[in-house]
Amino acid sequence: MEINPKFVDKLGPEPFEISKEKFIEIFSKPKKPIKLALMDQEKLSGVGNIYANDALWEAKINPRTPVNQLSVSQLSQLFEAVKKVLREG
Repeated sequence: MEINPKFVDKLGPEPFEISKEKFIEIFSKPKKPIKLALMDQEKLSGVGNIYANDALWEAKINPRTPVNQLSVSQLSQLFEAVKKVLREG
């Protein structure tokens, strides 16, 4: 099976490749629910449905919360939670 290079070019960074500050920058503006934003592979690659659920649970964030309503503290907790669930997975 051949990988579509256009798809690969659009992928965002993986959670272990970016800083907390870059994560906060990526997830500070969108108005869509945080769960949908987390699963957007153009923003951050490697986070699917289950990892998004687990990370949001760990960070105690409602998946329906609009991204632009999350505080820097909540985004920091979410960044750590994403990395934790991916390591454990």
